[in-house]
Parts: sequence; C-alpha cells; structure tokens
Amino acid sequence: MQRWIRALDRLFEWLEGRIGVLGASLMAGIGVYLLAMGYVSGEEFRPGPHGKLYMALSETPFDFATQYDVGYRRLGPILGYLLGLRGDNFLWLTIAAGIGIPVSIFAHLRNGRKMAPAAALGVATLIGLSSVLVLHFIARGYVDPIYYLLILWAFLLADRSDWAMLFMALAPLVHECTLVLWPAWLLLRLRSAQQNDQPPYLSILKSILVILPWIAWRIAAKQVLGIEASFDFGFYFTEDNFRYNFLPQIPYIPLGAFFALKLAWLLPLQHLHLAHQQQDRWLVAAIAVGLLGVAAQTLIAVDLGRLFSLAFPLVVLAAIHLYEAEEKEKFSAKVWWLVLLGLPLMTYYVVSYSITPLTPWVVEVLLGK
Repeated sequence: MQRWIRALDRLFEWLEGRIGVLGASLMAGIGVYLLAMGYVSGEEFRPGPHGKLYMALSETPFDFATQYDVGYRRLGPILGYLLGLRGDNFLWLTIAAGIGIPVSIFAHLRNGRKMAPAAALGVATLIGLSSVLVLHFIARGYVDPIYYLLILWAFLLADRSDWAMLFMALAPLVHECTLVLWPAWLLLRLRSAQQNDQPPYLSILKSILVILPWIAWRIAAKQVLGIEASFDFGFYFTEDNFRYNFLPQIPYIPLGAFFALKLAWLLPLQHLHLAHQQQDRWLVAAIAVGLLGVAAQTLIAVDLGRLFSLAFPLVVLAAIHLYEAEEKEKFSAKVWWLVLLGLPLMTYYVVSYSITPLTPWVVEVLLGK
C-alpha cells in the first residue's frame, strides 16, 4: 500500500508541475465522477420527480404565477436560466456541480491545506463513491449537487475567509435543508474567532446576517409574489407528517445513515474523539451539532440517503485535522483502505418503507444484462 501511495504522490506532483494544481484537480474530479457513475447501471439513470420540476422551472424561473411544488427553491433554476442551461440542459448544471465537488475537495486539500496528493485524492474518492454523488445519477435534475457544493465551500472556508458567508447565504436559497448545518457552521466560526483573538459577537452577527437573505426571500415569495409551493414548512412540520415519516421509518434510519457515507463515517467519528482528547470544545460541539442537525431531518422527511449525505463536509474537515495530527503516509493508507473496503458495499437507495440496491455497471456487464 505504501509503495502504491508514494507512486500516486509522484504521479500527481508530476501532473501539477505540468498543468498546475487546478488542472490536476480537474482531472482528479472528472475521474472520481466517472467512477461514481460506474456505480449505477445505465437503466437506473433517470430524472427524479423533483428533477423534472427543476428542469421545467429553469425555463421560466421568474414566472411566479404558475405553481410548482418546489416553487420556493428558485436559485438553482435561476442559475440554469442565466447560464442558458434550461429545460433538459439544466442537467448540465447539476453535472458541473457534481464534478465540482471532488474537484473542490482535491484542490482545497492540496492548495489550501498542503495535503499529499494521494491523501487528497483518497478523500475525494471516498466522498465520490458515497451517496453524495451516486444518488445524483438516479435522481437527475435535482439541485442537490449545487447546494452540496455551496455548503462544502462554506465549511472549507469557515475558519479562513468571509467568502464562507456568501456560500452559506446562497445554499438555503437553493434548498432550505442546508439550514440544519448552520449551527455547526456558526460554531466553527466562533472557534476561529477564539483562535484569532477576535470578539465572538462579531462572528455571531455575521452568521445571523447570512440567513437574512433566505428569510427575506421566503417572506417576499409568499406575501409579495404570491408563490405557492407544496413543500413548505406547513407541509413538513405537522403532526400527520411526523407520524407518516418518522415513526414508520425508524427501522430504516441506521441503514439510511450508513449507506449515505458508508465507511467515510469513521473519519468524523475519529475526529470527534480526537477533538475531545485535545479538549477543543468548540470543535467537539461543531461536529456533534452537525451530526445531530443532519439526523434531525429524519423527523420530517423520508429520503434517508439524501438526508444523511448532507453530513459530508464534516468528513472533509475531519480529514484535514486528522492529517495534521497523524503520520502522513499512515493517514493516506487509512483513507485508501476505507475506499477499497467500501467498494464492494455498493450503494443502496434508502427511503421510508423501502431499500433499493443500485447495481454497478460492472456487475451488470458480468451478469450479461
């Protein structure tokens, strides 16, 4: 394993010398995306029901009279409209965002955190082979890759740049589910303020500011523009919805959680233990609150695999801190063992009342289908 890791390091260092970190990151990201695509057979590629709505909305995102079930979640379709990626072409925007996830992980770990290439590629692959990307192929047109990318940037830059505020402000305008990670993001900002001897109230104020655009939009959409949408707070936060979703799906929650990130969960759990040992209370709180926030969605929604996938930025943050605390080659080997051991686990699409295996393309070929 160590010999192979060193060879991978030399290969990407050579690539970066020729085409730069960005070029190497793009190659790595496309490779991870194609590998994730191989986890899904061609017959399973399909636009999801919400995906069709987003594709239609991208043609007329400023039509506030026509009712769409996802009518409040406008930023994704607006981006598609402005970029000329409308209707069926909206899929290209979600594809670009999907590729952007492993590209961003690799580039940030290499350029911003000076992680070895093999380790950075291992982390990007670990995320790419999770439900974060794999479910994207069976629910094409969903805006998940777009808000995943925004929330990833918000967390990667939480302790380094106020650009994180912009990404955290935009994410709920794509999909409000990202708000469950806002408390964890706030705690990371407070940790950074403490480390830099900055007043905590300034971080709190800035963190409150980032959710004001979403609040203003929801008020304006409802009261001024008259937008009606089926999937709003009135739909989710009801006793009937709780009884319909949470209680029957309790037996499915552990499987939904596991197959969302599979063995990648081991990194944030180890990270939580390390932060506790180091008595880093802000970090312990941020990890715990992030995990609880993601899990809390199961009270009101059924798409378990997608709900738990939102925790993936915690995996990347865990990788950063564990890499700094451990022997570098040992960490690289650990990440790649997680990748290799996770490969035969495949992916299962878990929702309330059902578990659907996704057959990898290679298995389909071997079975002659």
